[in-house]
Amino acid sequence: MYSHKIVIAVLTLISIGLSGACLGKNKAPGPVTFYTLDYATPEFENVAPRPVSLSVEKFKASPPYDTARIIYSTDAFTQNRYYYHQWITPPGDMVTRLLTRDLASSSLFQTVATTREGWTTHHLIGTIDEFYEQDIDDQWYAVVSITTVLIDSIQKDSPPRICFQKTYKRRLPCAQKNPKSLAQAMSLALSEISAQLIADVGDALK
Repeated sequence: MYSHKIVIAVLTLISIGLSGACLGKNKAPGPVTFYTLDYATPEFENVAPRPVSLSVEKFKASPPYDTARIIYSTDAFTQNRYYYHQWITPPGDMVTRLLTRDLASSSLFQTVATTREGWTTHHLIGTIDEFYEQDIDDQWYAVVSITTVLIDSIQKDSPPRICFQKTYKRRLPCAQKNPKSLAQAMSLALSEISAQLIADVGDALK
C-alpha cells in the first residue's frame, strides 16, 4: 500500500520536473537590440581630384572582434560579450561600408570600387585591430583601432609597391553607460579616423 503511494509520488515529481524542464527549454529568450554606426560624411573644401581609381577590400577584423556581438572589457586581461546587445552586422562590414562611402563622397578619386578590380590604379586594404567598449571605474569608452595599407596596383612588382601604411586609433568617452552611447561614441571615433585616412590617401597620391 505504502510502496504504491511512494511510486505514485515519485512519478508525479518526475512528471512535474520534466514539464518544468520543457517549459524552461521552450521559454522565449529576451529581445535582442541591434546597433549600428552612423555619422555625416566628412566634408573637404577645395578638393583637387586625383587621376586615381581606388578599390577598397573588405576590412578584416582581428579576433575577437570578428563578430556581431559587442565586446566589452573591464580590465587589461578580461573581455566579454553582450548577448542582448549586438551590432547589426560585424564591424568589418560596417567599417568597410562607411569608409567606402566617405572615400567616394570626397571627390578625390575618379572612381571608388567596393571590390578589388583589375582596372583600378590603387587598392586599399585594412584590418580592424580593436573595436570594443572599455569600462573603467565610472566611465565607458569606445575604442577603435584600424590599420590600413594603400597599394599601387599599376606597378606589377612582387612584392607590391606600398604607398603608405598607417594605424589609426581613437578612444572616446561614452556620454552614458549604455550600448547606445557606445554606438554613438564609436561612430564619432570612426568619423575622425575616416577624415584623417582620406586626407592621408590624398596626400600620398599627389
